[in-house]
Amino acid sequence: MKHLHLIFCVLLGLLPAAGVSLAGTAPADNDQVRAAIEKLKATIDISAAQEQPRIGKRDDGFLRFFGAPPGAPAQLNPALRAASPEEKAVGFLTEHDAAFGVDSEAISFAPRRIKTDGDRTFVRLSQLYFGIPVFSGEITVHLGKTGVECILADLMTTRETAETEPVPVTPSIDAGQAEKTSHGHSH
Repeated sequence: MKHLHLIFCVLLGLLPAAGVSLAGTAPADNDQVRAAIEKLKATIDISAAQEQPRIGKRDDGFLRFFGAPPGAPAQLNPALRAASPEEKAVGFLTEHDAAFGVDSEAISFAPRRIKTDGDRTFVRLSQLYFGIPVFSGEITVHLGKTGVECILADLMTTRETAETEPVPVTPSIDAGQAEKTSHGHSH
């Protein structure tokens, strides 16, 4: 039974990566999302690009993937240019949060892993909802020498957080009761 529970949890965790959402996601306001995506695309020097940025969207219209054209990365805000890689990633994402559907003060990001390979830095961030980690909520930002080359997002959006009725984040039972209950379900 323990193995069945583990398999279920693994499969449940893979659903968002496959584009399946258990929460009902209403389509985003298309005009607002289009404007947010255009704002993001405007950070690219199109005159230096030989192709358009690559964009992948979720079913609700928000971005899941953003890839700048080769040789024309999305430019960082000048205030971020001297920042650490994680500050650059979080700052850029904060400026363009509406394109990814995370434009809420309840949603924030914490560094999970940073890896540098030559001139590129890969920053993986965990998504937080009122400071609590979101299961499988991650975004990876690829930074080049002069800007953002790529963003891959698997996030809980503001539509999924039910902003009109926020998800309670205060425990309704104490730690001892939670542990006792979890042990009862794992046998």
